[in-house]
Amino acid sequence: MEKYASLYRIKKEFFPSLMNDIYNGTVPIPKDLTDKKYFEIVSGSSKFELKAFKNKKDMADAIIASLPSEGSEKTKDKAFTDKELWGWLALALNKVVYSDKQGKFNAAKNNLYYFVPTDLDDYRANYRHLIRTPVFVRYRFGDNAVHLLDSKIYESGELVEQLLSRQELWQNHLMELGKLLYYDEKKQQLKKHAAGKDRPGTSRRLAAYLNQISVTFDTEVLGAKKLLSILPSEFDDFKPNKSKIKKA
Repeated sequence: MEKYASLYRIKKEFFPSLMNDIYNGTVPIPKDLTDKKYFEIVSGSSKFELKAFKNKKDMADAIIASLPSEGSEKTKDKAFTDKELWGWLALALNKVVYSDKQGKFNAAKNNLYYFVPTDLDDYRANYRHLIRTPVFVRYRFGDNAVHLLDSKIYESGELVEQLLSRQELWQNHLMELGKLLYYDEKKQQLKKHAAGKDRPGTSRRLAAYLNQISVTFDTEVLGAKKLLSILPSEFDDFKPNKSKIKKA
């Protein structure tokens, strides 16, 4: 697969018109994603290699390693507000993330925001981008976000839709709670039925419960393990055993 000496961004004068036209199928993806007419190098970024990533975690780790740092984590932080960078990555990863069952590029099979990144402070849509979101949660929450990264690379996933759709859920203790409930550390994968929609104790029900108790409790003060202990019985099938909680 393609190798790049650095990351690139789409020049502002071509974004978002280029992304929208590509999404709608009116223009093809440029063959040369380093063409100086449309793209520019992201200063301080490292080499980036496209490959068949095993999962979202694998993809996120590869991109994080390529993000600009220049000796400062703040520089990496700023990269997540660079829509033009994530637009370029969507183009570069088009076959990995946005292809259909026949292997052809088809971003329009999903919502526009899965392909075209919005402003990071657009809380109604920023979590939908299929590349920036996994990278961001991996970068910001580390291993506490693994339950959000164990789904098909070309799909948002039910846990992402439910546990990232509100800004107040983007907190480390709530990420840890989700991991404790829905991720099997031993098997290194999501627990069975964790991504279900109509079963008791799934992410949809957790998001609703957290919204309910946040009116009365400061969930950050309680912390992940205390929250786990007071969850209603419908979550029992997902709770780890007590020994695992003590060791966590």
